[in-house]
Amino acid sequence: MNEFSFKPAPYSLQLHPVNANLIDKRISVLKDAFLKVENIHKSEYDTMCDRYREVYDDPEMERVKELLSDDIRELDHFFFRVHRVGAILGLYAFLENSMTVICRQKDEEFGQVSSRDKGIVRCKQFLSNNFEAANFGNGDLGRLWSKIVNFQILRNSLAHTEGNTELLKPERVSKLENTDGLYFEGEDVIMIERHYVLESMGLVRDFLVEVLKISDSQS
Repeated sequence: MNEFSFKPAPYSLQLHPVNANLIDKRISVLKDAFLKVENIHKSEYDTMCDRYREVYDDPEMERVKELLSDDIRELDHFFFRVHRVGAILGLYAFLENSMTVICRQKDEEFGQVSSRDKGIVRCKQFLSNNFEAANFGNGDLGRLWSKIVNFQILRNSLAHTEGNTELLKPERVSKLENTDGLYFEGEDVIMIERHYVLESMGLVRDFLVEVLKISDSQS
């Protein structure tokens, strides 16, 4: 602790009602923080990739290609991947906590009764059982929920196996393989592209706003 240390006011979603304005602010903070770190090595990375493409067909530049390839791979795995995995896990935590708070805003006892369903699935079940407009199989909500399910598959893989898909069921691996912005290094290590993280932030924002509309549709 230094002489300039201070105690910030405590902040928690549990202390604030979830509304569209709060969701937008939190997503904006997550996005700004992600891009600030992401851009630290972006120029260096782009330059190395451009240089690699320049020498790719030159047989006299094999050693240069080898060195560039090692440097690019190091950034891909030990900077960008680690950072993007952290961003996905943090974004999912925000999604799950926000959905839980929204449900508790409607029922203070939500989550206190034992259930086989957990997290966002439990929230979905609560909304489906209590709100006529909560149709997770059709319309805008159904379209968004389908993407959220794929996002959850990725999150669970990252959280429980560090993105190694060997232990995933084949149908779940197939969903990840067919998701724009994800690709596999080797046979089973999930890699995440920058635009996937940014688009997921937009997805979570749109989904939570839609959930809010449903929860406010009846008293």
